[in-house]
Amino acid sequence: SEMCIRDRINAALSDHEGKNLLYLSEKSCSHSLIYATRECSTQVRSQEVTIRTLDGIVKKLKLTKIDLLKIDVEGAELRVLKGAKESLAKGKIFRIVAELHPPFVRCPKRLVSLLQEFGYTVTLNTDLRFIYAFKSVSMN
Repeated sequence: SEMCIRDRINAALSDHEGKNLLYLSEKSCSHSLIYATRECSTQVRSQEVTIRTLDGIVKKLKLTKIDLLKIDVEGAELRVLKGAKESLAKGKIFRIVAELHPPFVRCPKRLVSLLQEFGYTVTLNTDLRFIYAFKSVSMN
């Protein structure tokens, strides 16, 4: 039977557990753990938030697989993936879609390289600003 997660986890994903500042913008779609430079930012204030790793959440919820991981974190994509290294290495995540937001993501090739290190086939679309990655895994 498929597991359905109904409880919301009120935390931001990153590469460590603890607390961090979330930089809030005029529009909620631009909030980020990454501080943007003033000339290209609408960030107006910050707020301390709880930080979790995806690996920590996978363990807590005893997840055996994630069919699709969508990442839309305004520049913290690499941090989210670094916090999921164990899940990536074990093939628990089948597909990943990550939106890339300038000015936050200046070097998407680092994201591509990290995913390729874990055996993912990666497509980088710089025109549409996203990464799609998939991994063939055996579903035992």
